[in-house]
Amino acid sequence: MLTTRPFFSRNEVLVIQNRLGSDAQESEEERIRRAGLPRTTYMEAKQRLYARRVLQDVYIPTSGAAAISKVRFTLLRVFSDKRDSVTRELLARPRTVLVWAGAHSVFGVSMESDAPKREPGNGVPVSDFGTSSVELSCTPDPTAIPVYFDFEGGWSNLAGLDYARRWPRPFPPPAESKGRGWFQSRLPSPDLMRSLLERPFRDEGGSPPSHLLGPTTLPRSQLQLVRSGVVEWRTLLSMTETSGPRERQVVDLVFVAGRLRERSGLPGFVQDLAHRKIAYPFLAVSDGEKALLAFFGTGLKESSPASPAPPNVSGVIQSHLEDVVVVREPLSQLSVLRDHRYDQLL
Repeated sequence: MLTTRPFFSRNEVLVIQNRLGSDAQESEEERIRRAGLPRTTYMEAKQRLYARRVLQDVYIPTSGAAAISKVRFTLLRVFSDKRDSVTRELLARPRTVLVWAGAHSVFGVSMESDAPKREPGNGVPVSDFGTSSVELSCTPDPTAIPVYFDFEGGWSNLAGLDYARRWPRPFPPPAESKGRGWFQSRLPSPDLMRSLLERPFRDEGGSPPSHLLGPTTLPRSQLQLVRSGVVEWRTLLSMTETSGPRERQVVDLVFVAGRLRERSGLPGFVQDLAHRKIAYPFLAVSDGEKALLAFFGTGLKESSPASPAPPNVSGVIQSHLEDVVVVREPLSQLSVLRDHRYDQLL
């Protein structure tokens, strides 16, 4: 939990944008040229952002590589005296990769396989601890998960930048004939997969080791995992360290959930928000009936010198969703209990 967060300089804003849209096939020199900064300035800003844990590199396996049949998302508005019990239940689920606990809710992501392990814990459904809940499972494909922890569009909008190169990016689909070497005939060994998936979580504290600064310094065998399409490299923002530019400070995390007015209408909803330049969710998922989205919350009123009055956000949301639930979580009170631990899947 963090109560104070420094603003980002303009150079840091550009480096964040540059890293969020990175492609593993690019060279570092290409990224520096695209940022439009002198090399020394870029490298110093990048090192500061990683040292402060504003940015983190995460390696996400494809659904085929980790035997993922469903991705389950749980958002619970909980009684304060039940929050610890809820988080323990979520953390105890096998293959749980993320748990965030806030002042008003607990949010978790877990993966399901065709042959799931027996779930430990006391067996009480987590929904029994809450005042209301949203829980949905969906197949990891672009229709169900058109945006999967992709912060680039939201950051571009927040920072007043003109474009997002790669947004939206879904959950990594199965590799499509991109395998090289031994990946063409069989999946890599679990030990090799695990050695890559757990890299960002080693050696925490102090100056960031080189493996936190992108895939260019990975050992050849691990770099081949990324290039083959079996594992996808993403640079993510830390939700407990992100503050935003001085003009648009990020103050909270906003979840929006509801029933889709049109079945399988989530991609259209996301495109409508972006086309109108209203908002760019960093998470958007659906089971075909219900939808769950997550956004940055800047705390700005609809009209201010830094933010001219936008279109009616609630009107656009209600044109796509009914029975809408909105949960705002102050980042100053957000506890990150497990954050993108995909090594838990192996």
